[in-house]
Amino acid sequence: MTNYQSDLLRLLNDRGYIHQLTDADGLDALASKTIIPGYIGFDATADSLHVGNLVSIM
Repeated sequence: MTNYQSDLLRLLNDRGYIHQLTDADGLDALASKTIIPGYIGFDATADSLHVGNLVSIM
């Protein structure tokens, strides 16, 4: 069990979304001092969403 300092990694870990990270300490340090932006895109022309979209929504 890893004890993250940042709210972001602590939340993701508590929800079971983290399997492995290349540089957990570096990402944790960055997330502790600044907001890390993210992007989620959906295909508006698609007939429906798929499981890949579900993970982004969760």
